[in-house]
Amino acid sequence: MMHILMETVVIAHQRCREVVSLRTGPVSQRVKCLLLMFADSVNQEAQTTSECALPTLSDMADILDAAPETVSRVFSSMRRLDYLQDRKPHKARFSSLALRAQELIPGMTISSVALRGHMAGA
Repeated sequence: MMHILMETVVIAHQRCREVVSLRTGPVSQRVKCLLLMFADSVNQEAQTTSECALPTLSDMADILDAAPETVSRVFSSMRRLDYLQDRKPHKARFSSLALRAQELIPGMTISSVALRGHMAGA
């Protein structure tokens, strides 16, 4: 019984971390986390190219607490940098391994509002 309880606590903690990663930080990092979560749900050993179903752009924007235009720009940057091989309205194919290795999608940085707040505090 204790084993089941501990397993449940670990899973709940992991889910909390996933929710936080989808709602905080740079939008490019949130998109990356969302894509990797979808890839992991399709294939636990997604090490190379993953193809998975995606929600609509506006639904992803709601999940990520971002504007749809910003999410679209992140996808464009990913496509331009070959992290995203194919993006159709409801599915995407991408390199899970390359995406996992990338800390922040180049060209997609902290918003200018956050940057101004950081500079004002310095």
